[in-house]
This record gives sequence, C-alpha cells and structure tokens, in this order.
Amino acid sequence: MKKGLTTRESLLISALARQDKKIFSIEDARSVSRKGACKIMSSLMQKKWVLPLKRGLYAIVPLDVGVKGADSFILPNFVIASHLVEPYYIGYWSGLNHYGFSEQIPRTTFIATT
Repeated sequence: MKKGLTTRESLLISALARQDKKIFSIEDARSVSRKGACKIMSSLMQKKWVLPLKRGLYAIVPLDVGVKGADSFILPNFVIASHLVEPYYIGYWSGLNHYGFSEQIPRTTFIATT
C-alpha cells in the first residue's frame, strides 16, 4: 500500500513530473535533490511511489494506479526498451507481432542495437 510522502520526496516527484520525466535516472534525481537523492529514492521505492526498472533507472508510479502503487503498475515493454539502450529497435519476433505479421504474442520483447 502506498504511504504518504515527506516534503523532500514530494518535491522530487513533482519536479520530475514538471520535467515530464515518467522514466528517469538517478542522475535526474540528483539534479533535483542535491543532498540524499539515493536515500530519497530508496524511501520512494519502499513506499511504492517509484518502480525500479534496472540499476539507476526508475519509473514514477502514476496516482491513478491506486493504493497498491508499484505492486499493480505495469509499464509496457516497448516503453522500457526505449530507455535501456540507444540506438535500438524492437526487432525479430516482437517486431513481427507489433506490425501484424504474426498473431503469436512473444513472451520476450526482443531489442536490437548496434
């Protein structure tokens, strides 16, 4: 269940939201909150306000998800993929399914990069 935010947590989340950063890095958090960004991020993850995607990469859990927070939040694989590597494209079986060349839905999202 989501818990309340401290002033510093609230300032961090609102600043990232104003910058339209639904997915953000720890560096983004540090640029907003100069002191204790790691501690704030840890607290936000425990309170289910932030979903960790990989080390140093996070997603803000929208308010409309409800009280369960990150436990019930599902971010589309293609959105996550767009933040993992640059340059990239969704390829192979995932791409075939996306463009309607296959009706089988792959369990894995395949990303191709250089």
